[in-house]
Amino acid sequence: MRRCAGEVVAAYLVACFCCGCARDSRPAPPVSACGRTIPLVGEPHHRDAERVSQFNDLTAGVEECPEPIGGASDSGLETYNRFVERALGLPPEAGVVLTLRISPSFQHERALSLRRATDGRYVLRSTRLREDVWGKMMTNMQAQQGVVVHLDERSQARGLADVQVTREIRERFVDSSTAELLLALWNSALQREQIVDVSGTMSITTDGTLYRVWTESGAASMANPGGALGIAVAGVRVLEQLVEDPSSQDCARLASAVSEIADALHRIRDNGPCRRRKQPHDRP
Repeated sequence: MRRCAGEVVAAYLVACFCCGCARDSRPAPPVSACGRTIPLVGEPHHRDAERVSQFNDLTAGVEECPEPIGGASDSGLETYNRFVERALGLPPEAGVVLTLRISPSFQHERALSLRRATDGRYVLRSTRLREDVWGKMMTNMQAQQGVVVHLDERSQARGLADVQVTREIRERFVDSSTAELLLALWNSALQREQIVDVSGTMSITTDGTLYRVWTESGAASMANPGGALGIAVAGVRVLEQLVEDPSSQDCARLASAVSEIADALHRIRDNGPCRRRKQPHDRP
């Protein structure tokens, strides 16, 4: 395997964004159904009373819709987002049927994607940036501008000019039932009926976790999602752990992820339309 300066060796795969290192193409052992009955796509899934009551406050009323990429939750950061997404290999390449970019405040950027291999099997890929791109950009901007930092697009470009990024990639095969359930969830979330909120109120999140999702149905972003989407991203985080840290508890963790995903899909399909903020292009 070819090596280069700054290369990071993962448990199963290696990649180097700064100089295009090749990676080992062998995913880790598959995550299988583990002898369980995985809920079919669209099959109602009932959770225990304690788990359901935990999210009652989040699902009361109308839930927020994912918003178009570049909306209020991430406006003004186009230069930073382009840099990070290029480093993560986004937007997704051909054959990738689902990708979620996960952007937690004060932590490294990462993504989880699902692709269909040429033999028909599904592969989950976890990609993590080894560097804190936001922190490096802000440090450079403070050195360039002083105490008061202007976060305009030109300043972002200057702050990112000398930032070098490496990424760590790990992959695992996943059974088709889990993969198709995951696809059904996010396609349903993006195709959900929407009602436009014309109240004029708008909240912009500056802390927490931002998600961007790409599917065959389109693309959207969401910040600190609650309700069904909050359950959905909880399932995604469990799948991410399965890829990054295989263990003897994989079957139990897969069951937990499938449970979260099936619950979220059921809620999205049964809870009616979501609420979308009024956009400038919406008619009065």
